[in-house]
Amino acid sequence: HETSLIYSPNGKWLATASHDSTIILWDSDGGQPLYEWVPHGGSVKSLAFSPDSRYVVSAGIWKNSLCELTLIITIQIISSILASMGENRSLAIWDVSRGARKVATLEGHTKEVTSCARSPDGALIASVSSREANVRLWDPRTYRLLHLRIAEQSTCLATGRDSGRVRIWDIQTEEYLFTLDRHTDEVLDLAFSPDGTSLLSASKDKTVKIWDASSGAVILSLKGHTKGITAACFSPCGKYVASASRDKKVRLWKRDDGSCVETFSKHEACVRHVAFSPDGEILSYGVDDGTV
Repeated sequence: HETSLIYSPNGKWLATASHDSTIILWDSDGGQPLYEWVPHGGSVKSLAFSPDSRYVVSAGIWKNSLCELTLIITIQIISSILASMGENRSLAIWDVSRGARKVATLEGHTKEVTSCARSPDGALIASVSSREANVRLWDPRTYRLLHLRIAEQSTCLATGRDSGRVRIWDIQTEEYLFTLDRHTDEVLDLAFSPDGTSLLSASKDKTVKIWDASSGAVILSLKGHTKGITAACFSPCGKYVASASRDKKVRLWKRDDGSCVETFSKHEACVRHVAFSPDGEILSYGVDDGTV
């Protein structure tokens, strides 16, 4: 099944990766495959486009006859640098503008690093391990550890936990804001609205919840899926929410009243990823049966 599904920043291409070792680049207008690569020889774990849409970077598992080794779990391109995360509990920084030369190794996590993000103003890099209770914040100019906080969008960063709780911290004041604890099972995806005023959380408890990012109050609880929700996102205009589920369906919701305006259900497997094109005109999703 698909392990990653992303649009290029210019909206021209859609890239998908899979456990079958392939990476496919699609024409986002006609939906036709343009290129196919098998660069790793093993499962592809993550994809990222460069900001100018000229390059796509992949991370995955290399295999040989003697062993199978996970080198990198996930990657993120931040301006002209590439951050790679893996089982060695560190964050590797590569300078893409200088031929992907490694410039720093950020160490501070006690467990494998599973994700990272840049603050909207570019002043911070946040990294997280799903097995730790904290997020590390780094200065992208000096690569030094700044804080030990859970905090993203605007001045806040949100993280979900296996317990179903979502924690919010304020980066600027370094103060704990609140814990969102209305889910009854693991939170699998989080996303801030484009204007930063709302946060959505997708959970195994079959619901998507929309929260007020400043107060932590629940605005809406989107119900209709019959199995756990694997991914959810806001549309670029912020008026809609798309959700993907293990019930083999994708639902499109109105953000203002929570009504479901469309259900896509012609699938035979779990839907794993969902993404809007940058202009908001196209909704794409990846299914465990290998289809996009």
